Amino acid sequence: MIQKIAITVAALARALFRPSRRTAASPRLIAVAQMSRLGDMVCATPVFRAIKEKYPGCEIVVIGTPGNAELLKGHPHVNQYHSYTGSVWKLLRFLKELKPDAAILCSPHGLALAAMLAAGIPLVIVPKVVSGQSPYETRIYKFLRRFVQTRPHDMLKYAPREYLRLLEPLGIHTEDTRKTLAYSAEAWQKVQARAAETGFDFKTSVWIGMTPTAGNKIKEWPAERFGRLVNMIVREYGFKIAVLGGPNDHEEVKEMLAAIDPGVLVWNTCGEMGLDELKALIAHLDCLIAVDTGPIYIAEAFGVSTVDIVGPVDENVQPPRGEKHVVVKAEVPGYPFLRIMNARIYDVAGARQAVEAITPEMVWEKSKVILESLKK
Repeated sequence: MIQKIAITVAALARALFRPSRRTAASPRLIAVAQMSRLGDMVCATPVFRAIKEKYPGCEIVVIGTPGNAELLKGHPHVNQYHSYTGSVWKLLRFLKELKPDAAILCSPHGLALAAMLAAGIPLVIVPKVVSGQSPYETRIYKFLRRFVQTRPHDMLKYAPREYLRLLEPLGIHTEDTRKTLAYSAEAWQKVQARAAETGFDFKTSVWIGMTPTAGNKIKEWPAERFGRLVNMIVREYGFKIAVLGGPNDHEEVKEMLAAIDPGVLVWNTCGEMGLDELKALIAHLDCLIAVDTGPIYIAEAFGVSTVDIVGPVDENVQPPRGEKHVVVKAEVPGYPFLRIMNARIYDVAGARQAVEAITPEMVWEKSKVILESLKK
């Protein structure tokens, strides 16, 4: 509490004596902060590209959680990544040394906004959530945003497009919401080597990836149903299956594998890969089937087809769009239960009902339009 009060006072003092500008002409360096999870960071990448297209010589420094540092490793539009570990004073010191011409906050974050103001950044642009209430808009955030430039973020609309609205004070107006990521050549070599060790070959097979877990457990589809879905796909098409998961996902993956028919071989990569290798693997899949979590957005960024089992998530706010992407949801009373800007406030029972109501047969039917297109 003392930390919050102190940084708020410092931010207010700086704001009163040095108000934020309304525009910034030909910026040399812009800081972009996205403090949310992996999928949200991927959805912010159109912001990076739009800045570089308008100002090719401008450097972009991204501020985010330590877990997203490797996600943006090698990104063509990011010059530097700074990990925010929770210390607002370290962030303030970093911003003072950085001296950006402008700072953009993609999602509400009171302490990050306070640090931007206290650092004396000439132009600070932040979202003002409309069409609903967001728990991320704390009292500190609402108070301090009076002293900076704001742009409305409609929580009922497509989040990547709403992020782009933050660029308007910089003279950037675009509707291009394509996501971008990159992986290293070394990571792809490691993936190929591991595949060869287990007897799998990317060159001669159609590969379907599956991710049965999510960072937010409320979104997880029962792992056993993923196993049943594998059986349907292999029987009909004979495609190869890769199971993706982190070091904490072994129990769910074990449950999934137990439901797969004897004799069906899958490549279980759970806990075996770092994020750079995971990106390389996903980039070479033909399709990824998963709940609405980070890997779905990585796949979209690499142009890989996706089947997004959205469960309680609003299909219109963030899930991938276009001919190569389908979403699976169940029509239950109260849907949708989760949106990006109110992810802490939802009906738990209703959210789980939205997940449990989705059957393997429903996912199978929705997936066919993509699976049929992959037949060789």
